[in-house]
Amino acid sequence: MKSRAAKHPPRARTVAIAHGVTAASLVALVGALIAGILGGDTPPLLLIPALVPLAIFAPAVYRADPRGLAALCFVCLLYFCVIMTRLFAPDAGALDGVAMAAVVILFVAAMLCSRWRRAQLAAG
Repeated sequence: MKSRAAKHPPRARTVAIAHGVTAASLVALVGALIAGILGGDTPPLLLIPALVPLAIFAPAVYRADPRGLAALCFVCLLYFCVIMTRLFAPDAGALDGVAMAAVVILFVAAMLCSRWRRAQLAAG
């Protein structure tokens, strides 16, 4: 028995929109992290461990690779935990809210793009 996704593959436009939202939210998250680290009391050297995990998945986002996007979702969960604890700190700022919105949008968009792209590739 075929799955529903095999009967009705997603439209290319739907996958393209999810891909664009994924890329834009990744850029927004990186920008919020950079601005938060450089604008605060955190040493700039901490940019490296904050951005390397996201930089590893940049090629997967560019190619819309379903496996890479699925792995990016797991990494987003780690960023979500760190940003959530930062939001409840007494000195939380607007950039923390922007980072939270970006990581939630990135997670949902990458998950949907991964699923739809996988179905699109399976359909032919």
